Amino acid sequence: NATVKGQISKLEALSYSYSEILLDGKYDDNAFDGMVMINDPNIAADFKGIIDFSKKIPVFDFALDVADFNPNALHFTDIYPGATLDFVSRTNITGKNADNVNGTLTVQNLKFSNKDKTFNLESAVLRSRINDGFTNFSIASDILNGSLSGKFTYSKIPGIWNKLVREYLPSLAKSV
Repeated sequence: NATVKGQISKLEALSYSYSEILLDGKYDDNAFDGMVMINDPNIAADFKGIIDFSKKIPVFDFALDVADFNPNALHFTDIYPGATLDFVSRTNITGKNADNVNGTLTVQNLKFSNKDKTFNLESAVLRSRINDGFTNFSIASDILNGSLSGKFTYSKIPGIWNKLVREYLPSLAKSV
């Protein structure tokens, strides 16, 4: 176990040098509990919380605020030059993979700007509960509300979707 407190002047990732990173928290080989702040020209981010892989089922319980995230400049993608993304999120999830994830992800004040267009989402709440092979998923947002419940796993949804499209919408299947 170690206490981490300090500033990283530069950190290289994806061929980009991040600057002005502050750390304050507790770290061991399988968990971090604390805060990370990035004040870089292409992203301002504030993480506060816990990521813990030491448990049988990993725990993700944190708040993340992101502003001025430029995915192109940070080499995440090259298809949105000049685009920026801002959001505030809260994650309270446990799970090793998508098929056993339980918890809630809340995203607020999402704003994606690209060229002369902007997409805004005031709020979205995604909930997942999986118990004894029965999955409950719900989403509540400004633009979409719904739920899906039954005996399914998230990893099989793309295959099920593709099968449905091929069977019932064959003309669309060529583009899916």
